[in-house]
Amino acid sequence: MTRFCTALLFLASFATLNLTGCAGEDGGDDVDAILALNGVVASGATVYDAQCKVCHGADGAGGGSFPSLVAMVPGQGDEEIVSIVLEGEAAMPEFRSKLSDQEVADLLAYLRETFK
Repeated sequence: MTRFCTALLFLASFATLNLTGCAGEDGGDDVDAILALNGVVASGATVYDAQCKVCHGADGAGGGSFPSLVAMVPGQGDEEIVSIVLEGEAAMPEFRSKLSDQEVADLLAYLRETFK
């Protein structure tokens, strides 16, 4: 039984290492892949409500140390927004490990539609 558990732990560790190693070191490949996807605004709204609203607010106005998306999104390119979501910035955590590429594309579509 011990060998079986050891083998299972080894395989689980190997799978985890392989999955986390898929992202490009500079993130550029990830950004390009995300930008190639068609984002769905309604799905992006769900992602925003679950991941972003707590800090940026339901209306995107932010507050305190959390920036206003109403002010920021219109002046940023899609590549910059996706990079910030993936890598985080200042007090914002990274979401590369929390969101799929499609969820990031959906979030981008929602941000573009909502904060014009």
